[in-house]
Amino acid sequence: MNSTRSAYRIWRQVDGVPSFAEVEVSLGEDGVFEPLSTEIPAGWVEMARSGIASALGMMGESLPHPELRRLVFSFVDTTDDSVFAAAFLATARLLGREGEFSLRRISGKWSISHRDDKAL
Repeated sequence: MNSTRSAYRIWRQVDGVPSFAEVEVSLGEDGVFEPLSTEIPAGWVEMARSGIASALGMMGESLPHPELRRLVFSFVDTTDDSVFAAAFLATARLLGREGEFSLRRISGKWSISHRDDKAL
């Protein structure tokens, strides 16, 4: 483990379509996720938590569950899939395993794949 906190930002433009999401996770810190905005669209916090859980499952980790600390978004450029992917990769980075995964855009959606497997 590299640190007790890690973040991942997707800030890219593919085929003329911009994407943005930034998720920070932490391990072993007391605290509660406190959104910077009360206007986070329904489902994005759950998508971030789902990305964290999927990363742990794919890596076979049985550590204390990393917690969502921060979710940065844009109403224009953030989507469910960008939040999920950013949370997944922030968790992998937290555990020092980011290099095992690839971020790809497939059929207009961000997805994560293990370097040796198919996309999630």
